[in-house]
Amino acid sequence: MMTFRGLTIDGRFWHVYGYHHGQLMHVGNEANPHPHAYEADVLRVVSQAWATNPVARIVIARMAARAGGHQVRIVPYRGPLNAVTDAAGMGAFSAIAGGTGTGADVTVAFTPGLYRHRGGAGNSPASTLVHELVHSLRETRGHDTGIRIPMGANYDNREEFYAVTIQSMFDAATGSVLLRSNHGEVRSQPRRDHHNRFAQDPFDWVGENQFVFNRGQERPLEPGTQAILNQVFGPVPAGRTQADQLFSQYGIQLAQLVHEEPDLCQLLAQVNCRGYNSIAIALAANVAGPLPPPPPMPQP
Repeated sequence: MMTFRGLTIDGRFWHVYGYHHGQLMHVGNEANPHPHAYEADVLRVVSQAWATNPVARIVIARMAARAGGHQVRIVPYRGPLNAVTDAAGMGAFSAIAGGTGTGADVTVAFTPGLYRHRGGAGNSPASTLVHELVHSLRETRGHDTGIRIPMGANYDNREEFYAVTIQSMFDAATGSVLLRSNHGEVRSQPRRDHHNRFAQDPFDWVGENQFVFNRGQERPLEPGTQAILNQVFGPVPAGRTQADQLFSQYGIQLAQLVHEEPDLCQLLAQVNCRGYNSIAIALAANVAGPLPPPPPMPQP
């Protein structure tokens, strides 16, 4: 086993998943003949993300700082293309879901190699891991809503909305021009000419769950682009940016995230992400009222 910034990387067993009545479930473990190679691979992914991306640093640092003694363990995943976060016990869930809210140990089943050559929005190994670590942070703190609250726009539920929002901030901070717009599967690739279209459209929609984000900085939406966004997020006033639009549609959910995770959100709001930061907009709107002083920004 290896450790990194409060994360335990344990390659001894494959965690095998399969579908049962339409639900992806853990169906057993198998011995991994190459545990050290897996652990070294995950360590490369997470240490590079820490060193190069402030969003990853914030998520990892705040999880370690407030895990309440609960362990986050990363293990090999085998099954249909996915990565899965499982909590041990009802402590991971808030009272609204019938949990105790005391937090729980968490297992993240994740195999980097599944995502190395896949392409598409949010499909790099580091981006996928950050998504799962957002779930882990919420569950070690006992904040997972548990009840899968419908969100619309194919976010599935509030927890996936939070994870996708922060994952897309991570991707934008890396310089990626392809961001997730919901929690659906990636089924398409960017058009070959998308680099030539930034001057005309800040968002080049290329599939049902991803969009190309302006490489330079976020600008007001062109009328044609806004019409497409309206189909997904609902109408908003002309001249709004995509991050503004995310806030206008899901301001209540973002306010809840700020209220429950003020330390995380105050640090994330300071990250430029090339302009893609709906959490910064939520804080600027004072949606959660007075907040405690932010913790120190973690350094590489």
